[in-house]
Amino acid sequence: MPLPTATSTFGLGRRRWSSPQQCYQRCLRTVLVNYGILLCFYIVCNFGQGWEVGYLTGVHTQYKALLPKEITATVGVHIGLRSVNITLLGQHV
Repeated sequence: MPLPTATSTFGLGRRRWSSPQQCYQRCLRTVLVNYGILLCFYIVCNFGQGWEVGYLTGVHTQYKALLPKEITATVGVHIGLRSVNITLLGQHV
Protein backbone atom coordinates (compact mmCIF):
# COMPACT_ATOMS: atom_id res chain seq x y z
CA MET A 1 0.00 0.00 0.00
CA PRO A 2 1.43 3.42 -0.92
CA LEU A 3 2.59 5.61 1.96
CA PRO A 4 0.04 8.44 1.46
CA THR A 5 -2.80 5.90 1.37
CA ALA A 6 -1.52 4.18 4.51
CA THR A 7 -1.07 7.53 6.22
CA SER A 8 -4.63 8.66 5.52
CA THR A 9 -6.17 5.25 6.18
CA PHE A 10 -4.52 4.35 9.44
CA GLY A 11 -4.52 7.83 10.92
CA LEU A 12 -0.78 8.41 10.92
CA GLY A 13 -1.17 12.02 9.73
CA ARG A 14 -2.49 15.09 11.54
CA ARG A 15 -6.11 13.99 11.78
CA ARG A 16 -7.17 11.36 14.30
CA TRP A 17 -10.40 9.43 14.33
CA SER A 18 -12.95 10.52 16.85
CA SER A 19 -15.21 7.48 16.50
CA PRO A 20 -15.19 3.92 15.14
CA GLN A 21 -17.72 5.04 12.51
CA GLN A 22 -15.18 7.45 11.00
CA CYS A 23 -12.57 4.69 11.00
CA TYR A 24 -14.94 2.37 9.14
CA GLN A 25 -15.90 5.05 6.59
CA ARG A 26 -12.31 6.02 5.88
CA CYS A 27 -11.17 2.40 5.49
CA LEU A 28 -14.12 1.62 3.22
CA ARG A 29 -13.42 4.70 1.08
CA THR A 30 -9.75 3.73 0.73
CA VAL A 31 -10.62 0.17 -0.27
CA LEU A 32 -13.14 1.38 -2.87
CA VAL A 33 -10.70 3.91 -4.39
CA ASN A 34 -7.93 1.30 -4.63
CA TYR A 35 -10.36 -1.20 -6.14
CA GLY A 36 -11.44 1.38 -8.74
CA ILE A 37 -7.84 2.12 -9.70
CA LEU A 38 -7.09 -1.60 -10.10
CA LEU A 39 -10.24 -2.11 -12.16
CA CYS A 40 -9.29 0.73 -14.53
CA PHE A 41 -5.78 -0.69 -14.91
CA TYR A 42 -7.23 -4.15 -15.68
CA ILE A 43 -9.54 -2.74 -18.38
CA VAL A 44 -6.73 -0.76 -20.02
CA CYS A 45 -4.44 -3.82 -20.03
CA ASN A 46 -7.04 -6.11 -21.60
CA PHE A 47 -8.56 -3.80 -24.16
CA GLY A 48 -5.79 -1.31 -24.88
CA GLN A 49 -3.95 -3.40 -27.44
CA GLY A 50 -3.33 -0.62 -29.97
CA TRP A 51 -0.98 1.43 -27.85
CA GLU A 52 1.57 2.13 -30.61
CA VAL A 53 1.26 1.20 -34.30
CA GLY A 54 3.78 1.63 -37.10
CA TYR A 55 4.22 0.56 -40.74
CA LEU A 56 7.15 0.53 -43.13
CA THR A 57 6.38 -0.04 -46.83
CA GLY A 58 8.62 -0.97 -49.74
CA VAL A 59 11.02 -3.15 -47.76
CA HIS A 60 13.21 -5.53 -49.83
CA THR A 61 13.93 -8.71 -47.89
CA GLN A 62 14.62 -12.41 -48.43
CA TYR A 63 11.64 -14.67 -48.99
CA LYS A 64 13.21 -17.47 -46.95
CA ALA A 65 16.41 -17.69 -44.99
CA LEU A 66 19.53 -18.59 -47.01
CA LEU A 67 17.77 -18.12 -50.39
CA PRO A 68 18.87 -15.38 -52.79
CA LYS A 69 15.30 -14.48 -53.91
CA GLU A 70 13.92 -11.21 -52.54
CA ILE A 71 10.42 -9.83 -52.17
CA THR A 72 8.98 -6.38 -51.61
CA ALA A 73 6.97 -6.29 -48.40
CA THR A 74 5.28 -4.13 -45.79
CA VAL A 75 6.40 -4.50 -42.17
CA GLY A 76 3.84 -3.64 -39.50
CA VAL A 77 4.45 -3.33 -35.77
CA HIS A 78 1.65 -3.23 -33.18
CA ILE A 79 2.77 -2.70 -29.57
CA GLY A 80 0.23 -3.06 -26.77
CA LEU A 81 0.44 -3.30 -23.01
CA ARG A 82 0.38 -7.10 -23.07
CA SER A 83 1.45 -7.99 -26.61
CA VAL A 84 3.79 -7.21 -29.48
CA ASN A 85 2.83 -8.18 -33.04
CA ILE A 86 5.26 -7.87 -35.96
CA THR A 87 3.73 -8.61 -39.38
CA LEU A 88 5.48 -9.08 -42.73
CA LEU A 89 3.01 -8.70 -45.61
CA GLY A 90 4.38 -9.48 -49.06
CA GLN A 91 3.19 -7.47 -52.06
CA HIS A 92 2.29 -9.04 -55.40
CA VAL A 93 4.82 -8.38 -58.14
